[in-house]
Amino acid sequence: MLGCCEVAIFGLVVNVISLAIYACYNIKLKEKQLELEKQNQALKREIQAVERINGKEKADLAELQAKVRELERRKYE
Repeated sequence: MLGCCEVAIFGLVVNVISLAIYACYNIKLKEKQLELEKQNQALKREIQAVERINGKEKADLAELQAKVRELERRKYE
């Protein structure tokens, strides 16, 4: 049977977790450690935009490299 101390500690932990969620923190449990990460929606959107632009530039660069290889191949034929 649970004593009043165990119930109080459980209630305290639940309260801390609910306050962290209310304050927009991500809660991650890994390797028996609690990790809180602050959510920042504007920063996430900015990172996604940069990654999208970077992906487009990588695709353009690959296309240009293919064209260069094709031109070099034609030059040596």
